Amino acid sequence: MNSVGIDISKGRSTVAVMRPFGEVVISPFEVHHTDSELSELAKRLKSLDGETRVVMEATGNYHAPVAKLLHEAGLYVSVVNAKLVHNYGNNDLRRVKTDRKDAVKLANYGLDRWLTLPRGLIMIYSASYYTASMRQSYNYDPTFLLKSQLKYSIVGLFVMLLVANINYRTWRYFAVLGLFGSALLILLLMVPGLGVTVKGATRWLRIPGLGQFQVAEPVKVAMIIFSAAFICKFASSLNNLRTFIKVMIPTAVISVMILEISNNMSTAVIVFGISFLMAFMVYPKYYPFVIMAAVGAVFVVGVIYYTMEYADSDSAFRIARIQAWLDPYSYESDTAYQALQALYAIGSGGLFGKGLGNSIQKLGAIPEAYNDMIFAIVCEELGIFGAGLVILMFIYLLYRLYSVAQQAEDLFGRLLTIGVFSHVALQVILNLMVVTSLFPTTGVTLPFFSYGGTATVFLLVEIGMVLNVEKESRFKREREMREARLE
Repeated sequence: MNSVGIDISKGRSTVAVMRPFGEVVISPFEVHHTDSELSELAKRLKSLDGETRVVMEATGNYHAPVAKLLHEAGLYVSVVNAKLVHNYGNNDLRRVKTDRKDAVKLANYGLDRWLTLPRGLIMIYSASYYTASMRQSYNYDPTFLLKSQLKYSIVGLFVMLLVANINYRTWRYFAVLGLFGSALLILLLMVPGLGVTVKGATRWLRIPGLGQFQVAEPVKVAMIIFSAAFICKFASSLNNLRTFIKVMIPTAVISVMILEISNNMSTAVIVFGISFLMAFMVYPKYYPFVIMAAVGAVFVVGVIYYTMEYADSDSAFRIARIQAWLDPYSYESDTAYQALQALYAIGSGGLFGKGLGNSIQKLGAIPEAYNDMIFAIVCEELGIFGAGLVILMFIYLLYRLYSVAQQAEDLFGRLLTIGVFSHVALQVILNLMVVTSLFPTTGVTLPFFSYGGTATVFLLVEIGMVLNVEKESRFKREREMREARLE
């Protein structure tokens, strides 16, 4: 491997190329930041034998044009925080500034990191390492978010296995507790010192001595359990619209509380949508849902028309998001910035992508690319082919959930599984629509891909419940087969 260290300065850079065991491929030399000299540098580096990777420090805006040109030329470019390089190797090199020594140090830094990291890096690391390495809150550690996500994933898998061995019917006894517990968690967001406000929305609850978690995630699980139990109670009489509305009232109250207290419309829609789809699967008639869909469509069109004709610059942020969705290039520097950058990432990925870790949009262009917009990074690095595989994976997961629901032993187990199915389906569809600008920007994560410890743990709890539904129904079938053979 050829490791290219580039020490960036204003208007010029010093370049050195190293190989393992201290082999000097090209001694340090100076390059000015002109198109001709940078293009010549790219040609020279591409002509080297073997794999070539470039590493440079993040130095304000000075490194950006160099990184962009080399990346567009087809080279692997890694931009690292200066503090990481400063702490690497012999720090005496930094006491007297020497560009030639710094370039060699950067090249050796790249070799040490690239030769020890495993090849099969997962998307959460690929999308987060740049941001993590640039922030003091993450200790300038590129693997900070990966290690955090792995920790929560391990906890989630342990809890999933535990839940998978608890008879799913047990959860029915906790349905009412789940409803009031959800309401209590949402109300606690209003308590000073407990509710954590980020970017104008209070969605996190701080538990002194334990840390903080996102309230929406346990609420989703609790409402799936409550809705399954509540619908079962009215299943025999759920043949008229009045009973259907009665079934939806508790969920509607929780959804309104989420919207008003935590300012989280996407979660409110998902929570209500989960219960709505669960009731839809039991309701024997379809025409009321056709009417509801028509009314909903008219309402959406009315909202869009209002935003186009009457909304002004002082409107609430949701109106601004709709306006930006309708006319993104008029808001490309603010409200529509993230959505447009995601589209640029998707478009630049092509059929097979730029390769894992090679995204340029995650280098500050897409804010927190490891969260809601991680699918854009998937498209940029793995292309349409890789993105299609991810979508097929979700389709297969939903197919398996639907199969378990069909084979469930009773209505409660069937509804539990449909609730999990609805949760995953709604989040995947909304996230993909937001990333591809088919829907206004909103904070919906991609299940099992986006960074988020609380979401991962509670999603795995849901999967654990489904596993137990499948296990109980399988045991019943095996028992019936044994009894049939005995007869």
